[in-house]
Parts: sequence; C-alpha cells; structure tokens
Amino acid sequence: MTLSSQGATANVISEISAISFNMNETEVVSGTNRGSISVWDINSQKLITTLKGHSVAINTIAHFPSPTQEHLLLTGSYDSSVKLWDLRQKQTVSSFRGHDMQVNCLEITPDGKWFASGAQDSLVKLWDIGSGKSIYTFNLHEAPVTCLKFNPYELTLATGSADKTVKYWDLEKFGLICSTKPEATGIQSLSFDPDGKFLFTAAQDAMRV
Repeated sequence: MTLSSQGATANVISEISAISFNMNETEVVSGTNRGSISVWDINSQKLITTLKGHSVAINTIAHFPSPTQEHLLLTGSYDSSVKLWDLRQKQTVSSFRGHDMQVNCLEITPDGKWFASGAQDSLVKLWDIGSGKSIYTFNLHEAPVTCLKFNPYELTLATGSADKTVKYWDLEKFGLICSTKPEATGIQSLSFDPDGKFLFTAAQDAMRV
C-alpha cells in the first residue's frame, strides 16, 4: 500500500519522521521533519489534510485511547514542545512547554486525562491535559528518556532510558518504586501485557520480562 497525495507521494514520504494509527486503524497520522502532520485515510489511501504546528521536526505522535477523544492527538518535537491537536477543528488547541531539549516519547493515560513526556534532557514530565499544566517532573534518569508506558490497571508508569535502566514510578505518591540494574545497552521499547502484570523491555541487544 502506498499513501498518495495527488502525485506528491515521494516528497511526503521522504519527510516522515513519526507515524501513529487511530484506535480503529482507519486513519494514520504522519509527522514530518518540517513540523507538520498529515492525516491519511487508510481505505482510500488518500491524504485528508495537512496541518502545521511545530517549527521543526516531529519526533513522536500519540493518539488518545478513548473513542470519545479519537479526534485528538499529541505530538512531541525537536522544538522541545508537545502540542495537542484537534483534527475536527484542524488546528492545535494547546501547547505544553517544560523540556529543554527534544521530546522523544509520549504516552497518554487510559482515561485520557494525563500524559507523560520523555525527552533528551533526561526528564520525565507528567501533565494534566485539561489544565495544560505540569503535575510532576521525574529527574532520576541520567541520560535521554527513550520510551515510557502507563500500566493499564494501576496508577504507575514505566520509563526507559539511554542510561540503560528502566524505572517504575508511583503516580499517587510521585515516587520511585524500583529501578532495574543497567543493561549493556540503552532501553529502546517498553510494553505491558494486557493485564498489566508483566512489563516487557527491549534494549539494543536483549529483551526481558
């Protein structure tokens, strides 16, 4: 399948820096190195709209997990900001600033009220989407934060970093629950099982549970 924009496929694809599917996998949003997002219809393989918001490349995109919020998404950029987009209004509706360097990863809570951002500045920030304010900043990683994941059934957050560790945070007391021993290489990806009982972690050279 090739998503086409009236013959401009090659130009669009060459600039893609991040992608994310909506809940029903009927649309895919691509972010570009020019700071814009493009919304594509999967069935027709056509471009729906292109919107501009960031000043430089988009590094990560997160769709909201609730069907009532499927028109909303977040993007993190090399401009160190996170933006909230409303695809119905075809514009950004909020901007979240608190990092000093590029935003590497985003994760939204299952209820769609909070999100977490991890960045090149080694910080993990927790945000309230409604107020647009930062709730807390976790600063115990010693290198860029590369991935994060909320537990689907507990108010906890797992974060992975280029410092080769995974840290597990309590979001009620805003404290560190535990941290893994350093791996041989940086952490690349995290994922909970559907019941939230096991956490899978992937480094550059190994995967652990």
